[in-house]
Amino acid sequence: MTLRTLTELPPIVSATMATPTPQPSPKDGDATMIDSIACVVHQRTNGGVRDLRVDMTSGGLVLTGRTNTYYTKQLATHAALDVVDPQSESGSARVALTNAIEVC
Repeated sequence: MTLRTLTELPPIVSATMATPTPQPSPKDGDATMIDSIACVVHQRTNGGVRDLRVDMTSGGLVLTGRTNTYYTKQLATHAALDVVDPQSESGSARVALTNAIEVC
């Protein structure tokens, strides 16, 4: 086995640093928000919501899936609200959130 010194190793370049991140177009806004909500809910609940699905309907956002505790269901609600921020005073429109996550 041959040991290499730090000067012999190839440089490490992150893909996100090497290429610019494309900015979402306005039509991608809903999909980006849905992906963000799903990601934050997954992180905050430590994956505690199985089969998590976030849907945008004419009535607002709907969270569906299954979990073992009401606490995890509540965490999912607050995580989604943190992304959507319906209490914002910046004049943005309010979004209704329905938590249809089943506790079983």
